[in-house]
Amino acid sequence: MNILFVCTGNTCRSPMAEGYMKHRYPHLNAQSCGLQDGGFPVSENSKTAMAEIGIDISSHISKPLTAELTDWADRIICMSQSHKQILDSFGIKNTEVLGDGISDPYGCDIDTYKACRDQIIKEIDLAFSGNVISIDYRHISQIAKLEEVCFSTPWSEKVIEDAYKTGTKFFVFEKENIVLGYVGISAILDE
Repeated sequence: MNILFVCTGNTCRSPMAEGYMKHRYPHLNAQSCGLQDGGFPVSENSKTAMAEIGIDISSHISKPLTAELTDWADRIICMSQSHKQILDSFGIKNTEVLGDGISDPYGCDIDTYKACRDQIIKEIDLAFSGNVISIDYRHISQIAKLEEVCFSTPWSEKVIEDAYKTGTKFFVFEKENIVLGYVGISAILDE
């Protein structure tokens, strides 16, 4: 999955989001850009805030939003509602806002940048953490694999499929299309 973070200048918020995403979710592709012209280094306070948690974004150079970047992205995550509105006005699809929006720390002190970094991390983790969903057939083999790992007498894929077909409701905890846990609920009526 290709993730594009967008902010105003691509020197503060979106580079921190890109850096964190690459560090925490290396199996996803992340880039960032801004709505203004590019070519500027990342802000010193952004570098410092990220270095404090072991993430080096010092080589980041800002770049502007381009059609190539929006075509590349599966998800375009804006740092504010106003960024999303601008992208939407140009007909750009797949846009969303990170959380309720991330305030711009530009020109503020290091504590403001650290608070911004912490909010970005929290919202990214919320956006990319797992989901509990009702299963479909694609989940049955993954549930069977979990059974094999977790239980001495696991249910087979056929048993799970039969239970699913006869009304057992299964819900899975899934992250990036990988089942990490599940629950099956079967109604038993006794007169």
